[in-house]
Amino acid sequence: MNPIARIMIVDDLSFSRDHIRRALSDLPITIEESSNAKEALERIIDAELKGKGFSIVFSDYSMPNMTGLDLLRALQSDPNLKKIAFIMVTAHAEGATLVEALKLGATAYLNKPVNQEECRKKTIATLKDLGVVIQSDSK
Repeated sequence: MNPIARIMIVDDLSFSRDHIRRALSDLPITIEESSNAKEALERIIDAELKGKGFSIVFSDYSMPNMTGLDLLRALQSDPNLKKIAFIMVTAHAEGATLVEALKLGATAYLNKPVNQEECRKKTIATLKDLGVVIQSDSK
């Protein structure tokens, strides 16, 4: 299957990245991972410069050195990266965190532990909003 979109998963916990990867494993997408937001931002910028930009970034909210909100702010401040859909992944389910992320431009959010079916559905819906339609069997 030929990949039709590229997705970056950013989380300092490898099992959290693996959980999202497994949820999306049957979709025709390329998935890259990063264990921190600073490295992810550098890779996202590099990919965009090479014409191989990402469609969606999944990012944990709480990470050392650079948070998911910091990553979102950086993406939103760059006209070339602002188009990337951003899904905040958080164990902080309180309203203030989610409201701030959405105000900053997050497309959607997922609560931890991530429900794999919800993750898959939000990914497909987000790609559809970006004009990328996935033909797959419904799970």
